[in-house]
Amino acid sequence: RFGSLRAFAHSPNTKHFVLAEPNYVRLMDLTTEWVLYLAGTTAYGYQNGNGTDARFFGIVAVAVGFDDDAFVVDASNRCIRRVTFSGTVTQFAGTCETQGDADGAPGTGEFFTPKGVAFDASGPYLYVAEDSKGVIRRVDSTGTILTVAGQLGQRDTRDSASGLSARFAAPTALTVGPDGLYISQQFSIRRMALSSPHAVSTECGSNITERGFRLGACDQALFINFASSLAWNGTQNLVIGDDSQVLLSMDRSTKNLSHIALQQFVVGADKCRTTMGMVVVKGNLYVADQFA
Repeated sequence: RFGSLRAFAHSPNTKHFVLAEPNYVRLMDLTTEWVLYLAGTTAYGYQNGNGTDARFFGIVAVAVGFDDDAFVVDASNRCIRRVTFSGTVTQFAGTCETQGDADGAPGTGEFFTPKGVAFDASGPYLYVAEDSKGVIRRVDSTGTILTVAGQLGQRDTRDSASGLSARFAAPTALTVGPDGLYISQQFSIRRMALSSPHAVSTECGSNITERGFRLGACDQALFINFASSLAWNGTQNLVIGDDSQVLLSMDRSTKNLSHIALQQFVVGADKCRTTMGMVVVKGNLYVADQFA
């Protein structure tokens, strides 16, 4: 049983799902379908250590990254924690229990409201979305943070050939695609180039002043609020877990938004309340439902 799933990631090399609830992390073996506790307990707090000795406080996202370890966004502790598959938890990026926006190495760099996380194996880098600050932060293998897109505290929607001249409105879920980092924000899907100067474009949806629910051409499409999760089905279709309890698909070539599953604002045994993570494995879409 799960209490409140908050994050979901796939480790293809170890053939596991990483499942995170607010204060602990579990593994699911894809071969046996066994689920086991990895680190943390139901008690919240901040403590590094092994297994149940570790403490988390409000995990909101997870990615499998460097050395196939899990990297969790420990939101209330305001840092990124590293969790090995043997259950060892350490501070990886940011300064845990300290709120701020400074770039820098672990213990010097800071996060204010870390939200989404994605791993780019080609970098290799982790990317972290800060929703209230409206920026995208990049983290290297040493845990050093660098702001690469957006302007701290300037929440808006502005495309730009330079990431630091672009603006975001509450960026949340992230996923790395074949042509950049895809970012969900209020009412739209944005894309950031992985190479400097990290150009930012709007791929689907409107600016932050228009909301609704409209499928079709992406330049006319509308979202109720924001996408709580993103995942790629191959290299062509971006699956979007919309905040209105539906699953959508965006064709990145035709820039068309379509409905693929579930009913808007309907919950039940065969419906999702909030998709907190999605992965596609061998053509199958797996969805973590926060309240199912």
